[in-house]
Amino acid sequence: MIDERSIKANIRRIREEMGLTQEAIAQELDIESSTYWRLEEGTTQVINRNVYKIARLADISVEDLVVGDEVSRKLRDADDSREKLEALRDFYEKKLQEKDELVTNLNNYIKTLQK
Repeated sequence: MIDERSIKANIRRIREEMGLTQEAIAQELDIESSTYWRLEEGTTQVINRNVYKIARLADISVEDLVVGDEVSRKLRDADDSREKLEALRDFYEKKLQEKDELVTNLNNYIKTLQK
């Protein structure tokens, strides 16, 4: 399962590392600025043809964009399937922890609103 929130965060981080504004990258991708904004803000689906365009523009692999460069590097450097599985497990355990923290924060917020 692909974590679109992570992809969106990676897209924003990569754009910022490239020193591009949302308008500039949208122009490079030949899409409307508002379309690109919706990609980063999460109001549109990311997994589409733009992911490939963004990766190509940033001169990175789609894998780097999807799971991040650290996990992607671990996967490339792994000597065997076990190491690859460990890298992916670590990645998803981190994502599950982030999800759990988000759920806890949202539950606390709901409790605060109910008072």
